[in-house]
Amino acid sequence: MYRLKDILDRFSTLVGWRDSATLTRSDSGLYFEEAHPMLTCRAMRGIMPENLASKYPEYDAEEAYSKGDRVSHGGLAYESLSDANTAPLTDNSAWADYDLLDDYLKSITEGGIKRLLARFVGDKMSDMETKNLVDRRTLFDGAGRLEARNSNEGRLVGFEFVPLRSNGITTTLNKVGLQFTGNIGKVKLYLFHSSQPEPIAVKEVEYTSEKGAFMWFDLEDWVMPYVSEKINAGGSWYVVYNEAELPDYMQSINFGRDWSREPCGTCNKGDAMLYRLMLQYLTISPFYVAVSDWDGQLWDIEDNIYTNCNNYGLNFMVTMACDITDTILAESDIFANVVQLQVATDALRALALNPEVAVNRVQYNADRNDILFEVSGNGQGIRGLQGELDRAYKAIAVDTKGLDPVCMGCHNKGVRYKSI
Repeated sequence: MYRLKDILDRFSTLVGWRDSATLTRSDSGLYFEEAHPMLTCRAMRGIMPENLASKYPEYDAEEAYSKGDRVSHGGLAYESLSDANTAPLTDNSAWADYDLLDDYLKSITEGGIKRLLARFVGDKMSDMETKNLVDRRTLFDGAGRLEARNSNEGRLVGFEFVPLRSNGITTTLNKVGLQFTGNIGKVKLYLFHSSQPEPIAVKEVEYTSEKGAFMWFDLEDWVMPYVSEKINAGGSWYVVYNEAELPDYMQSINFGRDWSREPCGTCNKGDAMLYRLMLQYLTISPFYVAVSDWDGQLWDIEDNIYTNCNNYGLNFMVTMACDITDTILAESDIFANVVQLQVATDALRALALNPEVAVNRVQYNADRNDILFEVSGNGQGIRGLQGELDRAYKAIAVDTKGLDPVCMGCHNKGVRYKSI
């Protein structure tokens, strides 16, 4: 797996568009126009969709705009140059024309980066150099008895997750399961990391099972990496809810498992096998914190009281996977050439195959077949830009072997025999 947003944030400025108004930054010194003479910003403007301005709200003369806000009017886009801006669009000191070509180039660039990542990860998985460790498994099977109720004492309750101290492994919470009794209503869940006072994510769900059954809710994949732009390396993750925020008479049901030791192998072989596998990469501990007038910030984690035999009505669906995000970001320079070639290949194909192309110099200099020849070659020795791209993928496949011992190892395929 990989964290797409983190990689897009870094790779978006790895290669620049030399003739763009705002996308000229190039951390690698490479530019997309250098990949092929036919690829120019003027040519891309010719195939740019005509309705791009509609993504921005229509200008409202009664509204005050902040600096950097963008609006549309008459098929064009404008950007506010100041805060509390109530000036008309004709005031050049308050508004600037925004070139929609940059939005189009950004979408082409992001699309190319996404294809690069999909191919790179797919190649690694097919070569068995990366893998999923636990794929969407619940922490336990079954449910608690309705009589095993927890009294509501107004505490913060939940689970502590301590991942393996390694860049290579990331745990993702795909879903949360809730089991309550006595009343129904909303339950607000918080995801914290020990290095940040603010919650990383908040999710409010509606528990409606009047008979105390487990209900499952999507968490939009709460990702718990080793390190990211939001958190410091290592540390612990916490998923909690505040008992004081529950509806009156609503109580959690305890499953009754001892989280400090391995489940009974003869009673539930699946739980035992999962526990052994997860213990290599993740430690899970239920706990509570006695707080009063909680302000929504991270509490003093030294006050955690660990209760190994109480799950507080919570279960989780978990994915544990090799996360190659940090390895990719650390080695971003070696991806610059592939980013350049992938985006350039996509852009030239768009030029060749766009049926609504506006009149531009590409139409005068080359027709569709000429552009496709430059992209794909002739299949008889001339490989075109796609051939250069394929060689670049092979190069990074070699360059990234063995960078991570767990999740990007050097897989030895053994000796292969063939005639000489």
